[in-house]
Amino acid sequence: MKCTNCDHEVPDSAIFCGSCGHRIKIEEPPSSMEENKTVPPKKKRKIGLWIGLGVLLLIILLIILGAIRMKTPPDLAPPESIASTSVESTLFIETSPTPKNTVEPTAYIDPLLLPSTFTQYTGIPKLEIVQHFDIPLGQEWNFSDNASIIYQGAENIFEIPGITGLRSYFCSPEFTLNHGILTKFKMTGDSQEMEFFLFQNEWETPEYKRFGGAVYQTDQMETSIWEGTDNSLSNQVMMGNLLLAPDKWYGLYLGGNDLGVFTFLVWDLEDPNTFVIQLFEKGETWSTGLWISCFQVGEGTLYLDDYSIVKFDD
Repeated sequence: MKCTNCDHEVPDSAIFCGSCGHRIKIEEPPSSMEENKTVPPKKKRKIGLWIGLGVLLLIILLIILGAIRMKTPPDLAPPESIASTSVESTLFIETSPTPKNTVEPTAYIDPLLLPSTFTQYTGIPKLEIVQHFDIPLGQEWNFSDNASIIYQGAENIFEIPGITGLRSYFCSPEFTLNHGILTKFKMTGDSQEMEFFLFQNEWETPEYKRFGGAVYQTDQMETSIWEGTDNSLSNQVMMGNLLLAPDKWYGLYLGGNDLGVFTFLVWDLEDPNTFVIQLFEKGETWSTGLWISCFQVGEGTLYLDDYSIVKFDD
């Protein structure tokens, strides 16, 4: 290579001439930045347009996916979606107000709270059916047209207004011996005429049998025992120290065993030592067949609650 000033030969790698000291100019290739500067403005605009379209399509795709996710049924949603829904539901239940009329019904009569006089003869009964009267009664329950389930004192009870001639009634399904009924009852009215008994067969036939108690215009319980058409054992004051008061709840048990021994017991729920009781031993002639418990009301109004059918060990 020659020096551009003095034509002296210099090496190709020299920066200055060794003869005259002149700086030798070397043409450098254009840089990548300069090359970029040579890109026409129109090409730049096309690149920016494609980028913008790509971003727009991505946003539209995300919106569509979000809409599909919201319409997905709970059983098809991914696990994280179900978990999120469950948490929200739990929080809602915890903060929601308590619905009206959700008071728990009063507990049924606990057989363990029966008077000891009763349990020492019969043992402890086992609950089989408890009727809180919170659903309509089926056809196996039999009652007069004026009797009905009512809502009173934050729970459902059964009301039996009296009809002259003891023609207002409520009767249970049939059951065998070694069973009985356990219930709470309350009487209202200035005077009462009521009967509580077990019976089988048809009234005024030789096969008719009935055992129970009654209230006839008095605060005392009396026996109610029939065999065939003979009621000679009725109208005897029961043993015990209980005198009935209106508008007060009492416990009642009525049942028999397969030896033909029947028991009728009424007691003060607040004091189990205050009670009346009647035991009736009839033996084999009363030890078979199906029985029905029945309540009849002539004057006053009778209320029942927590009506239970109980069973004793065979």
